[in-house]
Amino acid sequence: MVIMRPTSAKSSAIRKIKMKDPSLSTRSDGLETRNRIIECAGELFARDGYEKTTSKSICKMARVNQAAVNYHFGSRDGLYVAVLEEIQDRFARLDTLTEIQTSSLTPLKKIESFFDFYITSTFKKDNWPVQVWSRELLDPSPYLQTIITKKSLPKFFVISKIFSEYLGFPTDDTRLYAAMLTVMSPFAIACLGQNHPLTEQSPVKIPKKELLHQLRTNAMLTLQALRHTAE
Repeated sequence: MVIMRPTSAKSSAIRKIKMKDPSLSTRSDGLETRNRIIECAGELFARDGYEKTTSKSICKMARVNQAAVNYHFGSRDGLYVAVLEEIQDRFARLDTLTEIQTSSLTPLKKIESFFDFYITSTFKKDNWPVQVWSRELLDPSPYLQTIITKKSLPKFFVISKIFSEYLGFPTDDTRLYAAMLTVMSPFAIACLGQNHPLTEQSPVKIPKKELLHQLRTNAMLTLQALRHTAE
């Protein structure tokens, strides 16, 4: 005869803890390592550029070996592509832009929300993504076109719909893209130059927050004037 002993709640809980999927911890550690490698690689690419940044320096800074880089990214070049993709996500995520574009907000509120989101996500202190992207635009790697096609263009089409709805210009109207270029260029210049050494030599010192506020005001006034031309 087998005597079945009652199982206490405490012992049952202990068994449940022991039976937890160990892969959950492994996945969490793996994601943390992957993010750390990207962050360290991004800082080094920003400082030294794509050509001069070595796998050895990345591994040293991230406290990992080459096998970890290969496991998560396949190679140093695969890591660089992942860094560029991360930059695009930090600048503006497609899902957030789509949420703004498809929301029930008025066309005016959508434009304002776009500018607020863009300014908040792009203009940050010690922003290595801006430095890496600046280098990439001035001295393109073989992967720039891939990133633009995969990450930038889908966001561009969503943003163009936001502008189209407010301005009243069709998405195939030259005036729409001229308007976007007119109001977004000052932000792009300010973004690419925010961490440039020459900014320290500028004869006029304008606080970043004040400059961005004025650029936003100018952009809205320009769009308001252009909107009347479509009516």
